[in-house]
Amino acid sequence: MDALDEIATHKDVSSFRIVAFSGGAYIALNLAATRHDIDEVITVAGLLDPQEWTDYHNISPLKPYTPLAKLIIESGDTRFLHICGQEDRVIPCTLTASFIGKTKDAGMDNHIVQQEAGKAHHDLIRSLGALTF
Repeated sequence: MDALDEIATHKDVSSFRIVAFSGGAYIALNLAATRHDIDEVITVAGLLDPQEWTDYHNISPLKPYTPLAKLIIESGDTRFLHICGQEDRVIPCTLTASFIGKTKDAGMDNHIVQQEAGKAHHDLIRSLGALTF
């Protein structure tokens, strides 16, 4: 939050596009829910729903401080592109699809998913180089 404030103030930036990988996706979702100067978030192999992710891996739950439904609603003015890999076993596309379903249930249409065939979790980091800014 402080870094974005600093950039906005000292570099005269009025809006941001954030690219987030893996667990950074949840941080980006929180930022988009909190700030109104984030126009777009691109997640790559992104963790979007900590509860579903911990259930999927049968591990101890993370303790997010903001309910997911609130994050979805409060980030409604931000465009999201979620890139997932069809071979990703860390954060599979099924978890991304489930998150997209929750956004649709909340009446939101600002999330799109792009599935990458044959890509595992760490393969997707190479997708960042293909993004057009």
